[in-house]
Amino acid sequence: SDFCVVLSLLILAAKRQLLWLHQLSCFGTKQVDDAFCEKHGLQCGYCTPGMLIACTALLAQHPQPTEAQVRDAISGNLCRCTGYQQIVDAVMYATTQGDARESI
Repeated sequence: SDFCVVLSLLILAAKRQLLWLHQLSCFGTKQVDDAFCEKHGLQCGYCTPGMLIACTALLAQHPQPTEAQVRDAISGNLCRCTGYQQIVDAVMYATTQGDARESI
């Protein structure tokens, strides 16, 4: 898959196909969305868009990631509330809810 997360300020947008948060539904991300709700990965909402995009990209590449891979994938996003554990728990939970790659 060519779906990858990049630092938006470092990439010339004219040379990339962009994906916005509201477009994630085209990738069937209900599994990730539900896991964030189930495991309380959503707090104030500050980091939610970036976390959902990063986690969806991770699962597209690694349907059964390790906790270390999840932490690495979300390391570019600042969460002001949870200390990241609930977000990691949500991604790990999403991988147990059917075929993560199939939903993406």
